[in-house]
Amino acid sequence: MAKITLENGMVIEGTIEEFREMGVQFPIDEGKPEDEDKSPYMPGDKVRGKLTGTIYTLIKRDPSRDGRGYGKAWFTNQSADGFIGENQFELVEEEASAPLKVGDYAKVLGGADYVNVGDLVELTEAGFHYDFIVKRVSDGKEDAFNSPNLVRATDAEVAEAKAAAKPKLKYAEGDYVKTEDGIIAKVTEVDEGSHILPYKFEALNGSYIGWKTDYYAREKATQEDVKWARIGRQPNEYKEGDIVRVKNPCSAPLKHGQLVEVRLDSDEPLSVNVEGDWLVTVTELVTPVESRADLP
Repeated sequence: MAKITLENGMVIEGTIEEFREMGVQFPIDEGKPEDEDKSPYMPGDKVRGKLTGTIYTLIKRDPSRDGRGYGKAWFTNQSADGFIGENQFELVEEEASAPLKVGDYAKVLGGADYVNVGDLVELTEAGFHYDFIVKRVSDGKEDAFNSPNLVRATDAEVAEAKAAAKPKLKYAEGDYVKTEDGIIAKVTEVDEGSHILPYKFEALNGSYIGWKTDYYAREKATQEDVKWARIGRQPNEYKEGDIVRVKNPCSAPLKHGQLVEVRLDSDEPLSVNVEGDWLVTVTELVTPVESRADLP
């Protein structure tokens, strides 16, 4: 901040830039206030370029190149223009500037044949013509690189890439599914680390299934599917003696919502024959015949 004393003795404060915009003239050697040139970085700091991921060593400040877009300028050991602005890099831990080795994770900067620039890879083995054989985290595709084309990945980048590569499971523990052989089953366990047999199924009809791939399950089962499967029937499979709730009495002398007994097993998906030999449409099974306590 700068201070100016007016002719009337009033003192005003502001930055030099603000005073210049007001038309105030300063001596040519006024320069910047000392605190405006302070930097959180020190010569010798290792920094990573935000655009390329390249690791630089800061040599010294170059205030003559400071810019609004890229910030305070620094000479580095290898930047193409001789300098880089503070808005263009971030400080890295010393480990990030250490030489890469097998087992490390890195980001691709260039020289890729089978993966893409920006991909995150694991260094799986030392190469013969290249420094490293690598495996892309997202899908395991391999490529080969020399060290200048790789930059060490941060822990956060590795965690994000691994999470994105994790197989997206279609079902969760507790879900009910329709299997490829027409059985309604419950997912009782999920192995998120398995790409082959991630689900353990338990059939509602009591038959054994065990661990299967997600292709074994065609789709999620509805609550209606589960309700019928629990009593060992297909959806809308009514039996003589069932108690049902009428949805549409048709021409029968019954009321909507009335409870009636099924007289004959039904081959129709939604219609049943009830007392009085009437054919009606039902909306729900209230009590299956196997559960009736009023029958001997």
